[in-house]
Amino acid sequence: MPEHNSFHEIYGQAQVCAETLKRAPERLKRLRALLSGNYSSIVMTGCGSSQHLAKLAGWYWREVLGAESIALPASELLQRPRHFLKDDSRPLVFAISRTGGTSETRLAVETLRDRYEATTIAITGEPDTPIGRVCDLELAFDESREKSVAMTQAFTSILYGLCLLADGMAGGIDAALLNQVPEILSRQLGETETIVRPFAEDLSLTRFIYLGSGALWPTASEAALKMTEMALETAVEHRTLEFRHGPKAILDRAALVTIFPTEADEPYLTVLLNEVLATDARVLFVGESPVSHERIQVLNTRVDLPERLKPIAFAHIGQELAYWRAVARGCNPDVSRHLVRTVMLQSPTA
Repeated sequence: MPEHNSFHEIYGQAQVCAETLKRAPERLKRLRALLSGNYSSIVMTGCGSSQHLAKLAGWYWREVLGAESIALPASELLQRPRHFLKDDSRPLVFAISRTGGTSETRLAVETLRDRYEATTIAITGEPDTPIGRVCDLELAFDESREKSVAMTQAFTSILYGLCLLADGMAGGIDAALLNQVPEILSRQLGETETIVRPFAEDLSLTRFIYLGSGALWPTASEAALKMTEMALETAVEHRTLEFRHGPKAILDRAALVTIFPTEADEPYLTVLLNEVLATDARVLFVGESPVSHERIQVLNTRVDLPERLKPIAFAHIGQELAYWRAVARGCNPDVSRHLVRTVMLQSPTA
């Protein structure tokens, strides 16, 4: 068994999510106690993987609560908040940071509190963090603590936890489905490895492209980031049908295209797949492919969840592909290639 921390963090996330489910009622209680006042919109923010997490969580909150919701990089909210928020906005801000110390996220929180009297909630992987100390409430998902640089089990656990919170606020419309997540992950982790590991170990592949739309576009974005962070490979993401308009020019036999399809994509997937196959690229298709071909590998996850919940069950796919690629290349997936001192940004007025 590999000794990398990231191996244990990826393959242990079913157990971590079981603990997240157990702790959901207490977190919901604390959230409800804070939300006695009104808010005009929900803002989800973070940096890197936490930004992708924010997009996914924001999508789910909007779907189940019908609330106006935006998800943005913390730097955008820090530098140009008035482009996204009206002057009379009173947003409810979820500031997501695994370490709780991301400087742009902390500065964005301070900006939104000062300008909009925002109600702010820190979503972190550790208790008592710098971001938590400038927020009205900190919800620490410390059951998902990680030693690796790349965010894996914490991504899944925190996304799961935020969906549990939204579902609790909505009266439990997805409760039965959400309760199945730890079991789904436990079943899928090993099955996924048998499919993705041969691709990861094939060093003739040098380009990794991830496609998704709707709730699965941030899933594709996160998968590409994991490949870059952990395996130091060039990886890009695109919205599924947008890939046909220019980006597909990079395809050849050295490319692997991973597709996270949605129901809305279905009428167009045959055309897309045939265009990809015409370039000699290979395809990893997450679901039931409408086209059968020797260069299409199907990863039939058998996940009976609505699309708004599938990102929780699919995040590990990109993680596993990136992990085994790093191992195949002799990279240490636990660390960053450029270990430099982190410079904490300060407010320009400080």
